[in-house]
Amino acid sequence: MSTSGKYLYTTVGAVAFVPTLTEWEARETGEALDATSGYTAGYEDTDDGVHGVEITIRFLHDPARGAFPPVTKGTILTNFRAFSNSSNATPDYWLPVGIVVDPGRTTRVRGQIEGTYKVRNKGIFYRDGIAG
Repeated sequence: MSTSGKYLYTTVGAVAFVPTLTEWEARETGEALDATSGYTAGYEDTDDGVHGVEITIRFLHDPARGAFPPVTKGTILTNFRAFSNSSNATPDYWLPVGIVVDPGRTTRVRGQIEGTYKVRNKGIFYRDGIAG
């Protein structure tokens, strides 16, 4: 067994999305809505409201291999999947429809050119095959 992320990858449809992927991170979101009422017997009751997920993808870019990937803010990704291991049949996260909300890049004199995409769900999403 390996605890390394060396087999992680993401896809859009059946195609690898940013093949030079170095990291992805998923954060599920909700709202802390106050559902406290007289029926909660003096105890606070919190509802998580609208469910969402934001997946941040980090990757390296080698200018010798071509232009920076042409993904801009607002790009719609259909059938976006994030896997922690290439041998997994079920993705860790699956967004039938996602949207890129925050593309970015970092360039250093001593270092590599790095790209970042933040992808959010548009509608339902799945974590380990279960609706989020």
